[in-house]
Order: sequence, then C-alpha cells, then structure tokens
Amino acid sequence: MGKRSELRLHHLNLPDEIVTIARTHRDLPPKARDAVDSAIARHQEKLVSLESHLANLVLPRDYYIRQELREERDGVRETLRACQSLFSTMRRIPFETTGEIFAYYLAPGGTPISRDEGEGEEEEDEGRDHVVTTRFHAPRTAGLLCLVCQHWKTIAIGTPSLWSDIKVAAYHELSENPNYQATPLILSKHTRGLLAWMDRVTSHPWTLTRVDGNQSAMSTNPWDLTGAVPLSQLVHRRASAYISRLSVATWGCSIGLGKLDCPLITSLVSYNANGASPQPTLLSLPVMPNLTQAVLWTNLPESLPSNIPWSKLTHLFLGGDVVAAQWKSIIRHCTSLQRGMFTLMVQDDMDETYHDFPGPEEVTLRHLKDLVFVRSTPFDTPIDGLFLPALTTLKVFGQWSEPLFNAQPDLFINITHLTLLQHAWMEGEDLVKIFGMMPHLHELLFRVCSRFDAAFDFLTFGREGKFQLRQLKALGIYLGTKGSQEENRRGDSDEEDFEHFPHQQLIDLVDSRTQAINRGDFSASPYTLCELESFVLRLDALFDTNATANKKWMDDTVASVQDALKSYGASCGLKVSVFGTPKGQYYSVYDFPDLFYLEGRQFHEKKLLHWDEGFADP
Repeated sequence: MGKRSELRLHHLNLPDEIVTIARTHRDLPPKARDAVDSAIARHQEKLVSLESHLANLVLPRDYYIRQELREERDGVRETLRACQSLFSTMRRIPFETTGEIFAYYLAPGGTPISRDEGEGEEEEDEGRDHVVTTRFHAPRTAGLLCLVCQHWKTIAIGTPSLWSDIKVAAYHELSENPNYQATPLILSKHTRGLLAWMDRVTSHPWTLTRVDGNQSAMSTNPWDLTGAVPLSQLVHRRASAYISRLSVATWGCSIGLGKLDCPLITSLVSYNANGASPQPTLLSLPVMPNLTQAVLWTNLPESLPSNIPWSKLTHLFLGGDVVAAQWKSIIRHCTSLQRGMFTLMVQDDMDETYHDFPGPEEVTLRHLKDLVFVRSTPFDTPIDGLFLPALTTLKVFGQWSEPLFNAQPDLFINITHLTLLQHAWMEGEDLVKIFGMMPHLHELLFRVCSRFDAAFDFLTFGREGKFQLRQLKALGIYLGTKGSQEENRRGDSDEEDFEHFPHQQLIDLVDSRTQAINRGDFSASPYTLCELESFVLRLDALFDTNATANKKWMDDTVASVQDALKSYGASCGLKVSVFGTPKGQYYSVYDFPDLFYLEGRQFHEKKLLHWDEGFADP
C-alpha cells in the first residue's frame, strides 16, 4: 500500500473522545466544536511562529534548518486544514444524499480506475474491499469509495444499491476429455470480496455477471486453484433470492447456479461457447419463474428446460445449434413473445440428429411484432397451426442458402417492414414472389443480384397497369452489380456474366412513386398511393478482373444516379442516398449504413448485453 496523502482523524492530535465524536457525528455538538476550535487556534499560532522563524533564517548558513522547518510547516498546514474541514458543510450532507452522489459517481460511463489485480487484500484493516474482477483496469466500484475515509465507508456499506452490480470471474480445471463438465470455481483471494458484496447488497435487487476466467487459458491450468471454492457454494446466501439480472459466459464449464431459486430475475444473458455438453448448460441456470427477456447462445438439451418460463418471455434471442424444425416447435411455447431473434443452422450442416420440442398444435402469438433471422429461415415449408396476427417487422440476414417463403401467405399479410439481405444469389423474379405476400409494406430493404428488371418493374407504379406495395414510403436496394458490358469487354471477362445498369428503369421507379403521383398520372386509379419519402441505393462491382475499370464504372454510375435523382429531392422532398463500395472495404452483406446484425464477430462483441442495454441495437 502506497503512502496516503490524506490525514486520518487520529492524526489531528485531538482528544480521543473528540475523534470518536467526529467519526460518529457529522454535525459536531458544542463540546466537540469547542475542542476543535481550540485545536485550530493552537495550529494557527504554531503556523505563524514557523512562518516567522523561516522569514528570519540566514542563508546559506541555515539551509538545512530551513528544510526541516518547511516540512514541519507543511505538516501543520495540512493538520490545520483537516481540523477546519470538520466544520465543513460537506459533513452535514444527509446520509441518503451522499449515497445518491455515490450512485452518480458509480453510474455507467465513468473512467476506469487503474489498480493492481491483487490490490485490496487487507480490506478489513484499511476499509478496503476487493473488486471481484480479472481486469487490470477496474471500473469505479463501491469498494473504492470505502478507501477515502471511515465516514464514506459507513455510508457506502449502508447503501445496498451501491453493491448491486456484482461481477465475478469463475475458473475451472482444464481437461482433454470433451465430455468433462468442470465445476466453476472462485479463487480463494476473491471469495471474501464476493461474500462481502453479497452481504452488503442485502435485500436490494442486484445484477450478477459471471464471466469465465479460463477464456484465455492454454493447454495447462494457468491459475492456482488451490483453495478455490465452488461458485454454487458461495451463492447460497440470502441475497441470491434478490438477483434481478443475470449474465453468464462459459467456455466448456457448467454455469453452477442450478440449485438457486431466483424469483426476481427478469433479464438473462447466457453465452455458452464450444465445449460444454447441452445437459448442464441451460439446466445449471437457476429457476427463474418471472423471466421475461433472454439472450441465449447455447446447445439445446433433449427437452426444453423448465427453469426458463418460455411462455412468459417477451424478448428472446436464441442461437447456437438451433435448426428451423426446432424453431417451429420452440416458438409455440413462447406465447407472450414480442420480439424474437434467432440464428438458425442449415439442417443439412448438422452432424447430429436434432431434438424436437413438441408444443401446441395450434397457437396464436398475439403480441409478436418483430422477428429477425440469421443464416436461415424456417419458412421453407408451411407452418401449420401458427398464427402471427401482430407481426409487422421481418428481417432476414442469410448466408448462402436462398430464403424460401413457402409458408402460408397469411403468415406475412400484416408485415409493414421487411429486410431481406442474403449472401445467396438472389434474382428479381424470386424476390417479387416474396414481396407479393406482403402488400402492406411501408419500408423495404433488399439485395438483388440478377434480373433487376423484374424487381424494378414490380415496384414501379403503373407498370402493366399494376400498383404494388401502395403504402411503401422507404425503399433501400442493394444492387449486386458487376459492371456494364462496356467495362466487361475491357476486362476480357465473359460478356454473359454482366448486365447493363438499369438506369432508366431506376428513374422510372422513383418517378412513378414521387412526381407521377403529384402530376396526377394515376388519378384514374382506384387506389390510394403513398409517395416515396426515402430512397437508398447501394451498388458494387463484383468478380471483375479489371479492377480499375470496374471502380471507374461504379463511381461514374453512382454520380450519374445521384445527379438524376437530385431533382426529386428538390421537387418532392425525397431523401436520397446513393453510394458504392467504400474504399478498401470488401464485399459484405452487412455494408449498408447503420446495418447491424448479431452474427459472428458482431455478436461476440455484444454477447453479455441485456436487451434493455442495446443488445439488438446497431
């Protein structure tokens, strides 16, 4: 422990009874005030005497004497200021108000405090508290407040809300056996801090975040687990009944909370990466009868765990090894769901037979408004007995398989917002079949690779006397362009692999949904047509051997389209954004501005966020 710059009460040369009073009474009684006044007067007199003595020294003869006197003077000044601080209005701030100030100091977003990992071992001697963390730069914690003075420690310990965010690192023994289920352990040097925090949070609702200390482990145990205590043994305390939020990350280790009953938990994040067999993973979570929001990345057991109230979930992310057939059965249990996000594996890629979770034959999800799918969708075959009357938003971020919408059209009839971005080769003719199932779209974002004309004709008002998607107000198109035939000839590539850019068709589409409506071109139409308010176009040039010509074509095309659509912004108020591939950026289906989805690296960066912390936000 380094030298402290602050003086403690027992350093002020006050009588012991005054020190005791000052520690326990913030507003000093008259007797104590008189004693402090007397101490202040003595130190002021001594300070005047020292200043006078220093002024009368003869240098250089008294050089060393001056050094000693200066040190003594500085000590008297510090003691004087400390005595005067006993009369400070800060000491009269109510206990509860100081607690609120502390809570503001500890609020998220503060600058981390640099400290050693082992700092805080002598917490009882100096009022320290060990921060249960493996980071070298710890966040602001209530334990740090306890280091300032006894009064602050008293307030901090007496304010349960300051201890309501507990983070603990669990370690486990490593094994080459893939079926080995390690027990999560808390290092001996961390156990006292964890127990102290749990005692101080008392009956206040609190958050438990359990991270995996072995995340960076190599082939041998890098930590000394001698004296380590199982997590399950430590958390069996009264405070565990008041956990309201739980975050768990494990790598080949059981969660270790399966014997707890936590009726206050409403939000859960459980991330189980490679290694752990399915049985102990979800089953080693506590019983959470009132859970409503869950983020689950895990292997699924043979049956849905009863410790998760699936019928009460309003927000659910589920990823790991889930296939479409499992989703079709799991979703039938989630009768209160409002938002759902699912990463679905392509069943052909699964090495093992998947487990089914039979639910009701007929179920209506009356509250489900928002669905998102990654990799694959469950709509390749009809979904009998499932009704989604409130579903208005559907987003699909697929891989190399084409999205098949062979489910009954009534499932999509009320959708108003559709995002369909695929790595797969998407043709316009296939897309319009999907769009036709959703006549009430207000916003549409999609990627098309070929047969642009089919998609553009479908979206153009009045084409062949048809008026599709009459309520559409926002349109985003990702054109998987590959260059024009002219640039293709310069690149010596196969001419049949390239299409002309549909410049005129694009202008016709935008014009039909803006100026044509204002001009009254469709006044004879029996329909009410909404004017387009926002249009985004992204294009790139893929697989061209002549990169220079390809880039020039893309830049020229972007400039040409921007120039052609500029007038629509001035005359109709249309918001237009046209752009190509950013410099130095490789092709990605995620390249739309502000577009984010929870797959691969993006998900891992946000794996321990709760729904209300922005898990699903860009």
